[in-house]
Amino acid sequence: MIRISRLLRLCVIAALILLLLWIYAPPFMDTLRDNACMQPVAKKKYVEAFKGCSKRAQEGSLPARLMLGKLYEDGRGTLQDYAKAEENYLAVANARDQLYTVAALSLGDLYKRPDFEKGGPEKSAYWYRQAADNGDKQAQVQYGAMLILGHGVIKNIPLAKTYLEKAALAGDGNAKTLLEQLKNKEKAK
Repeated sequence: MIRISRLLRLCVIAALILLLLWIYAPPFMDTLRDNACMQPVAKKKYVEAFKGCSKRAQEGSLPARLMLGKLYEDGRGTLQDYAKAEENYLAVANARDQLYTVAALSLGDLYKRPDFEKGGPEKSAYWYRQAADNGDKQAQVQYGAMLILGHGVIKNIPLAKTYLEKAALAGDGNAKTLLEQLKNKEKAK
């Protein structure tokens, strides 16, 4: 009787361990595989990073697609290709997961490049606003600056202040500087 209850306990424990592995191992393993893609970037081994991120992107990894987009945009580990950078960033943005804001900010930066023929200030402003509305302070500053200048959007100083104030509250020094400049400009009138 004692052997059966001991055996039953072992079976229950083994089943619980298997259940936990089934639940937690896939995300953990994905993280490990993504790290293998990201670590070469930190070491500035861009060709290795490009190969690893390409493989992981084909397997469906969104962090790898985001990094692959950056490698294409900067021409690191591969030839510079804005269209492929855009393709990867859009794939991540369209997934609408936790990386959406980073992808939106990346698209805003990409479309702002004067040498990207498919870009432009309107597209840049659209994606900066997407990231800004998701709380990214860098995007809030970029979008606020575009609103001040009327670059890619209709000039709107009150709305610009709203975005810049959000970024300033989050501790962004550029936002604080722009707000101070706006304040000084209003005083001079």
